[in-house]
Amino acid sequence: MPAQRTPGTGQLHSLTGVRFIAALMVFLFHIIYEAPFENGSVAHWYDRCFNQAGRTGVAFFFVLSGFVLSWSARPEGTVGRFWQRRLTKVFPNHLITYLAAIILTLAAGLSLGGWKFLPGLLLIQSWFPQPDIETSANPVAWSLSCEIFFYLCFPFLLRAISRINARHLWYWAGAVAGLVWCVPLIGRIILPARPVASWAPSVSTYEFWFVYVFPPTRMLEFILGMLMARILLSGQWIRLPLSVAALLALGVYVVAPEAPDIYSVVAVTVIPIALLVPAAAVLDLEERRSLLSSRVMLRLGELSFAFYLWHRLVLSFGHRALGITEQWPTWEVAVLAALAFAVVVALSWLTFTFVEQPAMRWIGGRTGRSPVRQHMPVPVDATMPVARQQQAPDRARLIRIATFPVSTTPVPRRPAYYFTSSWSTPHAILLA
Repeated sequence: MPAQRTPGTGQLHSLTGVRFIAALMVFLFHIIYEAPFENGSVAHWYDRCFNQAGRTGVAFFFVLSGFVLSWSARPEGTVGRFWQRRLTKVFPNHLITYLAAIILTLAAGLSLGGWKFLPGLLLIQSWFPQPDIETSANPVAWSLSCEIFFYLCFPFLLRAISRINARHLWYWAGAVAGLVWCVPLIGRIILPARPVASWAPSVSTYEFWFVYVFPPTRMLEFILGMLMARILLSGQWIRLPLSVAALLALGVYVVAPEAPDIYSVVAVTVIPIALLVPAAAVLDLEERRSLLSSRVMLRLGELSFAFYLWHRLVLSFGHRALGITEQWPTWEVAVLAALAFAVVVALSWLTFTFVEQPAMRWIGGRTGRSPVRQHMPVPVDATMPVARQQQAPDRARLIRIATFPVSTTPVPRRPAYYFTSSWSTPHAILLA
């Protein structure tokens, strides 16, 4: 029998585990930038396997961010407290790694580009359509610039999405996914065709910035994640098995490089990712154990934010320390990559333990919330008819509907994962 769980808690450990897989994908992708293989055929094979990994990993982070923030939203929270928590989550890790990047850059005798590192320090670099600004100092920090914009918009998006009738959620999700597919076409029409991107002569640097870096266009994935959370919580989920969702995502990942360059950047993978996130969440809601929710994966998932911020610095400056033009046999590259991975994990643990956790404990004490793992109430969707509510995602027999304080009342078995249209009144459905 599943363990009892209090309404309002829904720890999505599987998504925490998947978060590390996404960070690892970005790590494997950035190895390509170092061109470490002396064997050209191996380099070509590696590029073919992982060239899509970085883009897919970042897209997953954006969808997951919208999903988890919607899942963990509390009706008693305020906009100011939400922004405090998110900025406290992001900026301490960012400042530590960005300062390290500046020191390493200067120690290596490289230029910071004058003032061009300052937008990155303030996390506004993604608003500049200039690659040397977007990637200054710590190149991966551009995605945090997008996340900060998402966080600023989230309270207002939340209010709007909460008003959508549950029966219409899939239509809205399809419309947002369709907009993601329209973004490359819009960029092609309105933006200059020159200069061209170094990796794709058919794509201009302005088009790439608009499709991949510009915060408002990337926010579509964040909004899609929010809609998928509402779909799951309102009982509209199609109960797609995780195995099927994973196979779909893998299949699309394999064929994505064959798509036109600008569409392979984001659009091709957005729908499989949007289906994969709630499919993984269901594992936890139905209290099914998996490798993703194991203790090791949970711990690595907790380190994934710091891992993401450190990995490019370790790969880039580690290669530079060994000789920037050096290339090695395949087995040596594997050993060096494993050593780099170990170094990144160690730095991530130190950052998580001595920077991220203390910062979140501090803000948790100020706002009265749990510092690391945050949960949300499990309400009933007021827009759903009772007949639809009885088709609960875990197909258990409906006993009764009760209203009670979410923090004190135990549930004999797992609660249905429903959502209130106003996010203001905690309810729960007791299941047999």
